[in-house]
Amino acid sequence: GDRYLRGWYGDGTPLGAGSEEVCRIDSVAQSFAAFNPYADPQRVSAALDTALKALWDREGRRIALLAPPFDQGHRAPGYAVTYGPGFRENGGQYTHAAVWLAMACFRAGRPDDGAAILEDIALAPRREGYLAEPFVIPADIYTAPGQEGRAGWSWYTGAAGWWYRAAREYLVPYYRDRASDTGPEAEADG
Repeated sequence: GDRYLRGWYGDGTPLGAGSEEVCRIDSVAQSFAAFNPYADPQRVSAALDTALKALWDREGRRIALLAPPFDQGHRAPGYAVTYGPGFRENGGQYTHAAVWLAMACFRAGRPDDGAAILEDIALAPRREGYLAEPFVIPADIYTAPGQEGRAGWSWYTGAAGWWYRAAREYLVPYYRDRASDTGPEAEADG
């Protein structure tokens, strides 16, 4: 359909199907499809559409890992449920995954979405309620009610490293191309 499954429970029940009460979509499965050279581009595009709509809070400028989060009343897929709904890997912004979603957007020909996601990640420390060091990219940002925008682990080099890689490989060329499209030569051409 419009998404890729996150996986399966041990008994073969799908995890990440659109019909489930929890974890109807997971950004990692959608993003990694865009990295697969054999994936159907139309299906990847549909999966990214669904992920961006379901997981990206454009107003709050956060990208959830999955939605809706797991709670204690549902089947447990593993350790993610040890975090409350909206924290870390249980529906919070897990920054690695948010960066991968941005990279997937760039690879799928959606550079404006990719650039906006990377900007949202970079500007998180400037938002009210962040409550962590303003000069680091945190591993996670909460989406739980009453805790929206609060940083979790900070000084987590993996998230910062992925953001830096995405910026070098995708964001710098994106802005370079935009600048050349609007530079003096572009104006003279038309």
